[in-house]
Amino acid sequence: EAQDLQPAIDRLIDHGDQHRQALVHGDFGPKNLLVADDHLFLVNVGSLGLTGKQCEDALEEAGITVNKNMLPYDPQPPAVTSGIRIGTPALTTRGMGTSEMKQIARWICQVFEKHDDAATLHRVKEEVQAMSRQFPLYPEMVDATR
Repeated sequence: EAQDLQPAIDRLIDHGDQHRQALVHGDFGPKNLLVADDHLFLVNVGSLGLTGKQCEDALEEAGITVNKNMLPYDPQPPAVTSGIRIGTPALTTRGMGTSEMKQIARWICQVFEKHDDAATLHRVKEEVQAMSRQFPLYPEMVDATR
């Protein structure tokens, strides 16, 4: 029954908040963080001289999925934006913890710093893929193939 799921849901919510906090307090400076709410937060990449589109594309190349996102009073057009939106639910569902969230924050910052460096993007992507293999999306399917 639905009430039987409540303890598991409560644990996911608690972990989601801890994971968001780990990402937020990772390598993101307070001037870059705009809004943090539950499992989602916005990062003002315009303060770094970047656009949301640049960061979304570079992070995608590095194996990290985020969305460009308009900020309040954003000077950039909607197709470009000054922000990105990051969420933790998929990471939490896969079983990642606080240490993984901190590592992901480091990777994101490395991509921000070297968004146009193919070698950095390739290295980060390999590291992201290695971590992802440790936390398969469907572990029961991985076990069935062994």
